[in-house]
Amino acid sequence: MILGDTFVFKAEDGDPHLWIVITDPKAHPDDVWVVNASTLRQGQDQEFVLNAGDHPMIVHASVLRFDKASKVSLQGLIKALSDDEIEMRMPLDMALVVQIQKAARVSESIKIGCKKTLDEQGVEP
Repeated sequence: MILGDTFVFKAEDGDPHLWIVITDPKAHPDDVWVVNASTLRQGQDQEFVLNAGDHPMIVHASVLRFDKASKVSLQGLIKALSDDEIEMRMPLDMALVVQIQKAARVSESIKIGCKKTLDEQGVEP
């Protein structure tokens, strides 16, 4: 699992959400931060919008849920993969990942721990 990798949870009902690794697991294996993409709804926070074509799973405008960012460990992700709980998807283009990291770094809704990890990894606002 590396920066920019994407996955879905297999147990999710309906259309699964795409989760994106936005910090470098090699640099901080115990502080891996992931965010998910969710269908854009009226009135929803639009700090970062993915458009159709940004990823094969993104077929309409979707927002990254910085407010729902989750900290996991590299070992936890590897275990979830080996336990068949998550399924890998195509990684994001690295240029897009960098844009996401910069947006997350200045986001008012993302957890401070994620900002700290991004800062430690040299992501500038």
